[in-house]
Amino acid sequence: MTSKPFIHASDATLAAAVEENLFAFFRTMATMPGSEIVEGDRLSYHLTFPDAPMYKGIWNSRFSADEADSAIEQGVELFQAKGAPFVTWWFNNHPQPANLLERLEVHGFEHDYSAPGMAIELDSLGETLPDELSIVSTHDDQTYRDWIIVLCGSYGMSFARAQAWTEATQALGGEDAPWRLYVGYWQGQPVACNLLFNGAGVAGLYCVGTIPDARGKGFGKAITLKPLLDARAAGYHYGVLFASDEGLPMYQRLGFWLVDIIIGRYIWHNEG
Repeated sequence: MTSKPFIHASDATLAAAVEENLFAFFRTMATMPGSEIVEGDRLSYHLTFPDAPMYKGIWNSRFSADEADSAIEQGVELFQAKGAPFVTWWFNNHPQPANLLERLEVHGFEHDYSAPGMAIELDSLGETLPDELSIVSTHDDQTYRDWIIVLCGSYGMSFARAQAWTEATQALGGEDAPWRLYVGYWQGQPVACNLLFNGAGVAGLYCVGTIPDARGKGFGKAITLKPLLDARAAGYHYGVLFASDEGLPMYQRLGFWLVDIIIGRYIWHNEG
């Protein structure tokens, strides 16, 4: 799929772009020092230094049902040999093979989440940002730490797991990294976060969050809108994401619509 911004895209193209943006994100992560990426005929994988599910994964699997058990075993053995603490296996709503999810569970993988893909036409955005929320890109130790604090508070995530995102960002040049981290401040306190990655023809959003005490004030909408406006200014016409149950109504109010894809993952933990 082209990396040039789509100008006119069908729903089918945008559904594919949700997943392709994720794959492009993986490829970018794998440019960090000491990282590894392999894209094969049967499956692809990437291994990077942060210990978080996004940074160690198997994806784009394409093999027959009869090959499922051997392919899963090979994937686990590969990550074990690299000393990885877990394996993340990504899938969509049309898994290849059709029995993939069943076989993953047989091999000890546990379902982590599934989320619907959504798209938005950036040229239609006419929103303005609220004055009471100040949104900045992370650029120093304080703003990186604030971004981590918000991600932890929004998702109930451990500090170490959230820190993986800022570690990767700094490893790829901080403000010069291929993605951008945003943090929103209300009354001087960090309350909202987002990540923008432009790739596979669209602007992709990840890690959209607002801490519980600041919800219901329009800050989730604002922290979603700001990166999209920046992407539009950079020449992009469409934005995509995969939505949590809690976030879906807000995204719909902003103008996102559902496209025919579900993104999900299973995780296997190395207890050896």
